[in-house]
Amino acid sequence: MNETTFTQIVGWSAVLNGVTSIASTITLILMFTVAAFFGPVNDAISVLWCLTFIPLAFLFYRLHQPVNGPLSLIAAIVGIVAMAVFAVAQMLLVLRVVSFEQSLGLVLSMGAVIGLWALLNGILARSGGTLPGGMVWLLIVFGLSFMITAVGWYQSGPQNPLVAAGFLIGAIAGPAWAIWLGRMLLTADFTAPLLR
Repeated sequence: MNETTFTQIVGWSAVLNGVTSIASTITLILMFTVAAFFGPVNDAISVLWCLTFIPLAFLFYRLHQPVNGPLSLIAAIVGIVAMAVFAVAQMLLVLRVVSFEQSLGLVLSMGAVIGLWALLNGILARSGGTLPGGMVWLLIVFGLSFMITAVGWYQSGPQNPLVAAGFLIGAIAGPAWAIWLGRMLLTADFTAPLLR
C-alpha cells in the first residue's frame, strides 16, 4: 500500500469516526427521550464507530514511534485490542447473543482503555509536535472524557455526574478532533509533513 492510499484510508476513517460519533450521540439521546427503538440503532452505529479507530491507531503508531517507540507500540497494541473487543461486544449485543447488562461492563472497560489510548497519543503528539496544538488538546480531553465516564459509572451508575460530564465532553471533543484530522489527511498539502 502506498502512502497516498494509506493516507486516504486513514483520512476517511477519521471523518467516518467523527460522523458516527455524532450519529451515536443523537441516537443515544433519542433512545432516552423518544423510543427504545433507537438503542439497537445506537449499538449498531457504535460497532462501526469503534472499528474506524483501528486505522487511526496505525497512523498514530507511525507518527509517534520516533517520539517514543516503546510507549507508541504499547499504546497501539492495547488500543487496537480494546477497539476490537469493544466492537465485538457491541456486535454480539446487536445480534442479541448477549444482553445489555452482560456487555455493559466490558464495553465500559474497553471504552476507558480507548480513552487511555487517546490520552497517550495526545501526550506523544504534544511531546513530538506531530499534530496541531488544538487537536492535541481535543484528543487528550476526548481520552479523559471516556475514562471519567467509566469511573463515574463504576462508582454509582448512570446517575453519577461524572457520567453526564464525560459523555457531553466526549460528544464534542471526539467528533471535533477526528473530523479535523480527517480533513488534514485528505488535504494534499498536509499529507507530506504529517507522514514524513
